[in-house]
Amino acid sequence: PRVASLYGSMISVVVPSYHSWATLPACLRALERQSRRPHEVFVVNSSDETQTAEVLGQFSFATLVQSPTRLLPHAARNVGIGRATGELLVMTDPDCEADPDWIQNLARAWEAGASVLGGAMDVLRPGWLESGIHLVKFAHALRGSPQTNLPLASTANAAFDRAVFDRIGSFRGDLLSGDAWFSRAAVSAGLDIHFVPKAIVRHVHGHSVRTLCRERFRRGIEFARARDDLDGARLGARRVRATMAFPGVLRALVRNAEFARRAGWTARFVATAPIQLAGLLAWGLGEAKGHLSR
Repeated sequence: PRVASLYGSMISVVVPSYHSWATLPACLRALERQSRRPHEVFVVNSSDETQTAEVLGQFSFATLVQSPTRLLPHAARNVGIGRATGELLVMTDPDCEADPDWIQNLARAWEAGASVLGGAMDVLRPGWLESGIHLVKFAHALRGSPQTNLPLASTANAAFDRAVFDRIGSFRGDLLSGDAWFSRAAVSAGLDIHFVPKAIVRHVHGHSVRTLCRERFRRGIEFARARDDLDGARLGARRVRATMAFPGVLRALVRNAEFARRAGWTARFVATAPIQLAGLLAWGLGEAKGHLSR
């Protein structure tokens, strides 16, 4: 077990930002209300505007890191991690609001020995559309889930021991799914992704069904290409993977149904099944295209 030398002095929070000034104030107010305050908070902004700096002017505990060029979220996180001094590196997004004991619960699990941690994801406005989108993205880490470990540490709500980055390396900044690939590397290195169910973050989903499908399609393409590059797949293997992308949609829906059942979200899962199916099919189409496009 780890013991912090001073209360909260070893914890850094990193938030990527890109045209996020509308939701960022609520995110920072949630950090300001934490029962265990972090030592430092970095907001890494890569949009060319002044509104984000104006927002940060209202929160003296947070430091703005302005990038001169556009960064994908995980590249921005890498910049923040490079500035951070904490031994526990905590990640969230600018459209998320953390419960008051969020950092406290993550820190307790870390001090008990966990090195890679993921918290529970809830939806801030639990309507039909937002709940369906939430299940597409975060079925693996729902609030109320009884599981012990996660398949993925989503950086909307995750924490990592500094030594993990020294061992594995940084996020893949060229990928929108950089947290998935980092999680894969952590598991391959023999590390469990410890679930902290009381560390709750509530997400705001600003999608329509169309924009959700567009995003999932792009993510599917990216996933397929990154997997093929990593494994060195030849054309025949890519054709097989493209064919299997669509049965994978059904497997993902069944898997999400089980996640929802265990977390007490079955009614919401059934009610929002059309949204989930649309998002998963878009991913499957993108994955097939990604495997075959080269």
